[in-house]
Amino acid sequence: MKHLDKNEFENLFYYDKTSPSGLKWNTTIYSGGVNERCMAYPGKIAGSISRRKDGSVRCWTVSKTDIEGKRSSYQVHRVIACLQGLAVNAGIVDHIDGNTLNNNIKNIRIVTHVLNSRNCKVRNNSPYGVQGICFHTNKVGNQYFKSKVRSLIGDEMNKYFSIDKLGLMVAFRDAVKFRHSAIINLNENGAGYTDRHSGLSQFKIIKE
Repeated sequence: MKHLDKNEFENLFYYDKTSPSGLKWNTTIYSGGVNERCMAYPGKIAGSISRRKDGSVRCWTVSKTDIEGKRSSYQVHRVIACLQGLAVNAGIVDHIDGNTLNNNIKNIRIVTHVLNSRNCKVRNNSPYGVQGICFHTNKVGNQYFKSKVRSLIGDEMNKYFSIDKLGLMVAFRDAVKFRHSAIINLNENGAGYTDRHSGLSQFKIIKE
């Protein structure tokens, strides 16, 4: 990740919550060359939406050219955090609501890798739709649902629920309930797991 310097950006951009990207240009830039044209001017919306190879939305990005003519691209949420004086180089810029296009300053924070992972939603390819639950078979062929959560110091805590003894649905239910309970206890001590990460409060099986 590129190191950002506030002085490098504050003459180029400024934060504006009315901008779709959260940034506006603070200067005038011309393209140069024979067909020179104005590329940016004060008050113009800065940035464009970048996408992954599969076409899915990634985030807003903005480009700037240095005095040697080298063009570099930056993630807008990191630029905004830098302009606001946040310690952007000391951690990860996390979108609190999970919307990577929402760069409102109230929606971004600087967190560690651990806290960032505790605000990640369930992956689309998750087979069970629940974070931290997976199917496990031991060396002798016994089948379990494994419930996984990390402690305050990052140690992995696993508990296994036997499908052979409990049955498929009960083993799954108990694995989900265990993780939900563990997260509640961890959060009471400042773990920082969000409901967006667990998504468990919507599950009826927790209340059974």
